[in-house]
Amino acid sequence: MSKGPLLRPEEVASVLSVGEDTALAAADKSTSANAAVRTYSLRRPVAIAPDREAEARKRLERIAAGLQAELERELEATLRIEVSGFLQEQAGPALEAIASPTWVLSFLMADSGGIALALDPACALSLVELALGGVGNSADEVRGPTPLESRVLTSLCETVTPGLARSTGIVLTRSEFGTTALPVTLAMRGETIGVSPVRIFIGDQERGGLLVATPALLHEPNERDLLPHELRVGPLGIVARKIPITVRPVLRAGRVSFADLTALKSGQLLAFDSPETTPLELRLNGATVFAGRVERDGGVGTFRIGWRRGRKPAAAKEKK
Repeated sequence: MSKGPLLRPEEVASVLSVGEDTALAAADKSTSANAAVRTYSLRRPVAIAPDREAEARKRLERIAAGLQAELERELEATLRIEVSGFLQEQAGPALEAIASPTWVLSFLMADSGGIALALDPACALSLVELALGGVGNSADEVRGPTPLESRVLTSLCETVTPGLARSTGIVLTRSEFGTTALPVTLAMRGETIGVSPVRIFIGDQERGGLLVATPALLHEPNERDLLPHELRVGPLGIVARKIPITVRPVLRAGRVSFADLTALKSGQLLAFDSPETTPLELRLNGATVFAGRVERDGGVGTFRIGWRRGRKPAAAKEKK
């Protein structure tokens, strides 16, 4: 293996400092020379593979349709939300593209992840006016919400959440209204999210905003991604299943010579000089997660767990 660096300092500097126009020009030249070359910026990491972006946009379009239907039902008014693009961007810079202070309606999952509708103040004020029985033709104001307006939009988020969860199939358990930034449980400032600019039509006015979602919610699972029974382990569940994990059953007793070990051939069994009831550990990536023993029931061997990582023994629980 070469002892030199993988990238020369000038190569690193060029990647970190390249401007958008320069990157696009370089991509055009690379594509003409070799269609397989793809420009990648270390400053703008992506969370969704380029060939899955069209699928992610369709997912956001379905979320927009569900959000539109729930807002229309709750506000008893006609409005339309149109998705006009898709990109991957860090949460902080994405919201900074909207007039500050951005008004953010968030719909969150239990642990982390979710979706949010980030609006310019004028658009949010139109929703407030509709919620209070008006026609939604608010003035073009750029300001933060009053306490009353915050309460109205907080209540609107709470009312919309159950229906939005049903229509999208996303397990949304709570909502939140705020300004300027996304809730930290949805995305930190530097975290990459899926973003779609949206056009919101209320009455005879057209307003703007952003519909955002955590990347795991924009991935449509295919058959190879699914387990026989789908487990809900949070927004990173599908991604976590792809992480390679080495599982090894380990006997605490038993020895074998190196000569015997190397003489083993495919299909041969290695017998240990230990009883069948010898304690057995199950290790994941080298860490013991379960301990127990093999028991036989009707001639079938079953691993019965006696200890589980993170769980105190029964005797320890009884002590005060």
